[in-house]
This record gives sequence, C-alpha cells and structure tokens, in this order.
Amino acid sequence: MRDEKEKGAIFLFHITHHAVRITMGRSAQTLIFVTACAILAIMNPYFIFFISWLVPGLGHLLQTRVLKAAVFFSGILALLVMGILMKGKFYDTTVMHPLLLLGFLGDLGNGLFYFTIKFFNLAGGDIKAVTYHYGTAYLAAGGLLNTLVALNAFDIAKGRKA
Repeated sequence: MRDEKEKGAIFLFHITHHAVRITMGRSAQTLIFVTACAILAIMNPYFIFFISWLVPGLGHLLQTRVLKAAVFFSGILALLVMGILMKGKFYDTTVMHPLLLLGFLGDLGNGLFYFTIKFFNLAGGDIKAVTYHYGTAYLAAGGLLNTLVALNAFDIAKGRKA
C-alpha cells in the first residue's frame, strides 16, 4: 500500500465474491467512500431479502447468480400467468378466517407482482370456471415459492449457503 500523502491512494472494497480496485486522487476520496457505503448497504442481507421478495430472483442477480435468478423469475412468473389464465383469485381479508388469512399471506408473498395484478384486477377469479381452484392454488403457490426464494437469497448473503 502506498503512503496516504501520495497521489493516487488505492482503495480496496470487497463486495461478495468480487474485489474492486479503484485508484483516485485525494479530491475524489469522499465520493469513493460514499459510493462504497452505498454498495455495502445494498449488499445487506436484509435488503437482499426485501429486494428478492419484491422481484423474484433479483436478490440472486445482485449476488451474481444469474442462472438461479433467471430460473426463479421465470418459474414464479409462469405460476402467476397460469394462475391468471385459469381464472384464479387472490385471497382477500374480507372474511377474517384463519385459513383464508394464511392464503392471503401466501398471495402477498408474490411481492410487486401481487400489487401489479391487484391494481389491474387480473386475479378477480371466476367461480364458474372449471380451473378456478387450480388457478387460485397456483397464485398462492407462486407467493410461497417467492418467499422461499427470498429466504434462499438471504442465506446466501449471510454466507450460510454457497
């Protein structure tokens, strides 16, 4: 390492499995420090969990696990699309029955997709459709699977999984 008084001090930030080497002058040291703090805040395991819950696979993508991210995103999206096409319905909280509340929490696990589908009223459900119950199950299964994906991203960020 060079002396701090020299021009071009070297900063080394370790981000997950990649090391970034940045050479800058003294005037840019504050900018580099703020940027490094922002990067480390993004790599916080709780933030990874939240962002992975919000968009399926995004937590894995931030941790450079591109194949896992693509598989999780496409799988959960496929479940949601099939649930909508089967005229499934999201559980609601109008009736406060414990089992219906668990179904609602399962649906809420879809993250941003839940709010988007709810906003456009795509999962209104059609009780007359033969596939209504299957569609509802697919929608809830997508949310539960997304919760497991978010927990997996959290475990990877914590270093519990490789």
